[in-house]
This record gives sequence, C-alpha cells and structure tokens, in this order.
Amino acid sequence: MNSLFWIRSFWFCTALLTTLAGVSRTLGANSPVTITNQPQDQVATELLSATFVVGASGSPTPQYQWYKNGNAISNATSKTLTLFPVRLSDNGAQFQVVVFNITNNAIFSSATSSVAMLSVTPDTTPPVLVSASGLYPTLVYVLFSEGVRIDTATNLANYSITSASGSLGLSNATLLAGSTTVALTTAPQVAGTVYTVTVNGVVDLAVAANVVAPNSQAAFTPADYSGQPIGSPALVGSTFVVSNGYDVLAGGADIGGAKDQFLFDYQTMSGVFDVKVRLQGLSQSDTWAKAGLMARTSLASNSRAGCRWVRSRSIARRGRFILGWRPQVTPTIRPKGPWHSSAISGPQSADRQ
Repeated sequence: MNSLFWIRSFWFCTALLTTLAGVSRTLGANSPVTITNQPQDQVATELLSATFVVGASGSPTPQYQWYKNGNAISNATSKTLTLFPVRLSDNGAQFQVVVFNITNNAIFSSATSSVAMLSVTPDTTPPVLVSASGLYPTLVYVLFSEGVRIDTATNLANYSITSASGSLGLSNATLLAGSTTVALTTAPQVAGTVYTVTVNGVVDLAVAANVVAPNSQAAFTPADYSGQPIGSPALVGSTFVVSNGYDVLAGGADIGGAKDQFLFDYQTMSGVFDVKVRLQGLSQSDTWAKAGLMARTSLASNSRAGCRWVRSRSIARRGRFILGWRPQVTPTIRPKGPWHSSAISGPQSADRQ
C-alpha cells in the first residue's frame, strides 16, 4: 500500500514538473524584435537640443544602435537619442536606429527603423547680460544668457566697471566652464559700494555671431564677507549690505553637539589675526537662535571651530573651549588667557568678553 502510494506520488510529481517546465518554456520563449514606434523628423534651433525616440518590443530585451548619415554614433545605444548642442551644419542630417536582441552571444533578430531627418534653424537671438556679482576684493562674475565666444569674452576692451567714485581697473578676463560666465579680475573693490559693469562686443557661439546689446549693464555691490551654507540647511540664507554693516537672514538645525548647520559669512585668514564684531540685534525666531563670531578650519560640516555667540534668550556655550559672550558686550578675542583646540589656538579673556 505504501509502495503504491509513493510510486503514484512520484508519477504525479514528475507530470507536474514536466507541465511546469513546459509553461516556463512558453513564457520564456524568444521573440524577434519589432519596431512599434518609428523615430520622427525633428526641428531644432541651433545650439539647443533635439531628441529622437524609437519604440520596440522583443525577447530578449531589445538593444539599440543609432546612426547618423549611415555612420554609427558612439555611445548612442538606448531607445532615446538626444543631440546637444545642435549645430547649424547638422541641418538635413538623417538618423535611424538598428534594434536587435541577442541569445547565446549571437544576434537572434534585428530590425532597422525608418529614416528621420533633423532640420536646424539658425540662432539669431543675441546673448543677454543676465547679472554681475562681486566676490570681494578683486573678482567679478559676469553671467550671460547663453554660451559666448572665448575671444570676445576674454577681451578686456569689452568691459568697464564704474562707481560714483570713478572707474575700477581690470587686469584679466577668464571664460569659465560652460561658456556662460566670465570672471573679471579687478583692482581692489570697496565693500558696500555700488558698481556697474558695462559690456560691449561679446558674441555668442552661433554661426551668425550674434552680439550682446550695446552698453549692456548690470549692477553689483561687493561684500567683504562671503556667505556659505554649512551642513545643507533648508533655508540657504542671504546677506544684505546695509549702511553700517550687514543684515543676515539664515536658518539651520543648530551649532553645537552633533549639529553643525547654519549660514557662515566669512573671510579666509591665516596666521595671527584680530577680528571683532558688533551684534546690532537678533530676532527671537526660536529660543535657540544664535549669532556671533566663529573661526573654523574649513567650510566642511563638523570641522573644528571656535566661536562666540549670543542666543536669543540666554548665553550659550559650545565645543572644547569656552564659548559665548555677554549680550551687552562687543565680542572681541583678546590676548587675556588661553583657549584652544587641536586645530585652532588663540587667546580669550577670563570673563569671556
């Protein structure tokens, strides 16, 4: 009885496995590639982008190789082909794609799409001077709406910078990566002064060499402190030059313990330095809101730092040495006693002033 049961069970399992294997073979059967959506003709403006798309089915998964005028395009092996920037010389170019699948290291099937043509319209729009920003004390960044030609972008004769006090000298112009921003090296700027940069003769990368509007202007006010968000705060923050200093709008998780997230307005210094700051006011946006003076070894989050601050409600302390000040006293680091970490050393008065 038991022997018969096991024999029948074996036959049943064998039949079941055979049936499942048959289903597996049916589900995993190879099928030739079929192009379901042909690439379409495209119209693009010079120096912008154009995209061709093909749809295909088959098993194993289809693979792709795009061609331009009959020549294979390097690394063009997906269902989407994006061209950027489109050149005026690409006008009338023909594109098609070969779709194929592979089994056992050999091509199982392939299909070639219809030809799609690219039409390119000339760029006749001149570049626009978008903005200028000063990086105190001797740099100005000039931003254009599109890429500009290097020979015109780096010609100092195409720029002038003036203020109410007269002209600001220029010594160098460098076109940065991306070709939309020019870095101008200037004579020392005066923080808080409104300067106006005037641009002429700069042309774009189009065949037509479109020229920026004559006497294009942008104003900027350099600050002698650069704002840097530390620790990626949700509120990036901003710094505004006012008549007697700066107004700072900022946010962050905190400064202290495991947290190091805030806006840091800074100057780079080395060796012995003497810095002081007067805190005019601090809005009570939060009990733990704080502002003050900090020296740190880098702009990286959680780098070593020494600081003095006032909190919106009470005196705060931080780190490996005495930190904090009396709100009514201008915080000044003076040679009246030691404070140190393994990376920063300096003096501090006994009463923390």
